[in-house]
Amino acid sequence: VSQSRYQDEVYKTVQDRLVKMLESADPNSWEFPWHKTGFVPHNPTNKKRPYSGVNMLMLLFAQEDKGYTTPMWAGFEQWKKMGGTVRKGEKGTQIFIPTIVPPKKDKDGSVVKEGFTFFKVGYVFNADQIDGIDVNSLRSVELDPAERVQELEDALAEVGAVITTGADGRAFYSP
Repeated sequence: VSQSRYQDEVYKTVQDRLVKMLESADPNSWEFPWHKTGFVPHNPTNKKRPYSGVNMLMLLFAQEDKGYTTPMWAGFEQWKKMGGTVRKGEKGTQIFIPTIVPPKKDKDGSVVKEGFTFFKVGYVFNADQIDGIDVNSLRSVELDPAERVQELEDALAEVGAVITTGADGRAFYSP
């Protein structure tokens, strides 16, 4: 199965699960999965940035299905670097890892080949699958407003986002 086709199958599975959850939900008591834990899945080794897109949903579903009590997820080597050990027999949860290939430019700075993003399949483990880590020491600390703004600016710079402000002040997306 090609990478693209496999990715489509995963997206379809996630979509079907969301639709099923919504169709079977009691409109008076249903909660978004991320409201149940109070936190979206995040990686404690990556500035505690939340997972996004389909990765967030796949990890929320795995957390709910397997009864994990923490929203912290990281790769085998990431846990190892923190002093943790994945318990024998534990299975990782699949995610898509984005890889950004920047545009190629000539010596004048003109784009000669557009950049693109592709996804690799990776596996992460929940903190509940790890021995040797004090999970409480990894819990997020509330940031003051200046720190929150700085983290956002750092994240935008990391992905190369360009933010421009128009005279009318309206927000919009332009690919």
